[in-house]
Amino acid sequence: MSHALEVIGIIAAALLAAGCIVATSTRARAAAALGALALAPALLVSDIWDSPQLHSLRDRPSVAAGAVMLGLVAVAALAWLMVQRPALVPLLAVAALPFRIPISAGGSTASLLLPLYLIVAAGVLAYAVPRLRAQDDDAP
Repeated sequence: MSHALEVIGIIAAALLAAGCIVATSTRARAAAALGALALAPALLVSDIWDSPQLHSLRDRPSVAAGAVMLGLVAVAALAWLMVQRPALVPLLAVAALPFRIPISAGGSTASLLLPLYLIVAAGVLAYAVPRLRAQDDDAP
């Protein structure tokens, strides 16, 4: 991804995150949250795509597609669980904190909190989808 596109993507993600806070309607906050949820992983993957850890995914698109599908299923399953049992959200977040995935990018190594990112993504989905589906815009 070109540098200009990365900058535009980061600005868009920041604006969507801000929209989650300042939007006046519940639906608008939920839509902004889903927009940020869709954009953030794309920005992360574009940043680490050339890292050695993703070599096997770059060379095998079917494996990459399978990994994406597995991630989406995991997020959806966790979101469903969070809707059923909201008290699990903080417990899952705390349980995911110690797990980090080292990724080499830009000449240094970063430890990404990928399990926590999955929990946050599921939480956003669990929050946003019912609010977008609600008939009343003032649903909590």
